[in-house]
Amino acid sequence: VDGIAYNVTATDVVIDNGVVHVIDGVVLPINRPTVVEAATDAGLTTLLDAISAVDGLGTTLLDADAITVFAPTNDAFAAALTAFNAADLGELVTALGGVENLETVLGFHVVPAVAYAGDLAEGDQTLTTLSGQDLTVNRTGTTVTITDAENNTFTVQTADVTIENGVVHVIDGVLLPTL
Repeated sequence: VDGIAYNVTATDVVIDNGVVHVIDGVVLPINRPTVVEAATDAGLTTLLDAISAVDGLGTTLLDADAITVFAPTNDAFAAALTAFNAADLGELVTALGGVENLETVLGFHVVPAVAYAGDLAEGDQTLTTLSGQDLTVNRTGTTVTITDAENNTFTVQTADVTIENGVVHVIDGVLLPTL
């Protein structure tokens, strides 16, 4: 579990309710961060602010059984602000048409399954997001790109950040669904 190999020092020790195999070490569980902790550790403050702006979204992400999050950097959000002629997150929400559309945009960054970069097939594949819309993911060697509904293509900058209920890939753009 913790990446260390242990040696079995005694086998088949019979006890009242089963059998014990003795090893020469202690196996400790791996403590994985939540999606919020991982975003905080990565400095993705704008993403965290956006998630907080949608009532209950943080809880939805924390409670999900299995997720893959394509997490935009702060620079990616800054580029989105510029593209939408917005000075801040509040103006971006207005430009998107309200909090409901922000929720759709954020849900478009989450796939309800665990997809590590190395597990993706070579080439294009379609993944359905929490928003119910599809995005295209392409893996070519170790490079992973994501194409949104507007045909914008962004690149995974940091792949395979393991979280309690899945994985986070940090990307260099904000994915846009059909609104």
